Amino acid sequence: MGSVVRVLALLCFFLFVWGLFDIFANHEQNTCEMTYMFETPQYVGISLDETLKKQFPKYNLYIYGEGNYIQKLRRNMKPEGVPVLFIPGNAGSYKQVRSLASVAYRQAALKSHFNYFTVDFNEELSGLYGGVLMDETKFVEQCIYRILSLYEREVNPPTSVILIGHSMGGVLARALFVMPSFDPKLVGTILTLASPHHAPVVMADWHLKEFFQGVNDYWRININSTLAHVVIVSVAGGYKDILMPDQLTSLKNIAADERAISITATAVPRVWRSMDHLCIVWCKQLILAIVRATFDLMSMASEQENKVVKEKMDVLRHHFVSHSGSRNYRSRPDVFDIDQSYLVVRPVDFKWNFQRKKHLSGTFIQVPIRTDQGFNTFTAITNQDNDDWIFGCVIKNDTEKKSTKQPNC
Repeated sequence: MGSVVRVLALLCFFLFVWGLFDIFANHEQNTCEMTYMFETPQYVGISLDETLKKQFPKYNLYIYGEGNYIQKLRRNMKPEGVPVLFIPGNAGSYKQVRSLASVAYRQAALKSHFNYFTVDFNEELSGLYGGVLMDETKFVEQCIYRILSLYEREVNPPTSVILIGHSMGGVLARALFVMPSFDPKLVGTILTLASPHHAPVVMADWHLKEFFQGVNDYWRININSTLAHVVIVSVAGGYKDILMPDQLTSLKNIAADERAISITATAVPRVWRSMDHLCIVWCKQLILAIVRATFDLMSMASEQENKVVKEKMDVLRHHFVSHSGSRNYRSRPDVFDIDQSYLVVRPVDFKWNFQRKKHLSGTFIQVPIRTDQGFNTFTAITNQDNDDWIFGCVIKNDTEKKSTKQPNC
């Protein structure tokens, strides 16, 4: 009996050591590019009501800015543009907004401006102690009211705030709608990064259990009523995020499928890489996707957030699911003409390999998909650049063209 116990103990020890090795040694290289600020990032505190400050003495609200713009806000707090509120997660810092806000600030040089506000929860451990979650939710609600009040004198003042939540911050963004005093129309778009929507990673206390159950029950019941105007995206970090399993970030059976996107960072177009729990808030490839999506979410007429759910979902699907390679999500032609000055390669063998060290012009590789005799076609592409794309189409010849050799699809 003693020998059996020793063998089992050695086996358990071996599995434990192998698990540690797998976590810390057997992992892919971080291929995320770093985001940089070209001017000193600054956070200006937003003045709050004395009653609110006494109720939440540890919490604060800031606005991010750089250069001349933030100096202007320091003199006169009258922001212009589209308000976005960043909500940090467990032990998160309000300064984690800087990558998103800085990239958006640079993009705004040629487009309309976004104002990134950020909440300071004093880095509370909201993922381990659920007792603070309701207070944090109430404070976020008051922050939204305060943010919108800053735009009251604008010609086209915003009527809603875009929410971006990291980790538990994404859950807080959904929890807002449970508050009886909250007006659901004030939030129409939610983007969450590595947020545990289904359940907490660790069920540390009954506060966490009640909080998650209450939020998810509300979303399931009101999915087509008070939440009918809300679109939401949940992005998981993937393999490298050892703190947040992908399955917890899914919105399945929580939000309506036609108004929600659940995706892993490795599947996001032009991102295509895994990232850890903190890297997800600064990974340049993902930050660019988020910022581009928020710009496309704007209405041309009002220069504020678009209110049409279908149009917003078209934008989000373009940037997070099925990017066509075009900069503009609207420009997706049904027929695509292949420029004959480009190299057109048509493989004919069952197995085929194409390599070239340098491409002086565009290259189209037409891979035939065989449907006869029950054939299945599998295409694998490796070592491609972010500008390389795969299209599925049907080759046609336009009879109106002089040359039938110029295909379109």
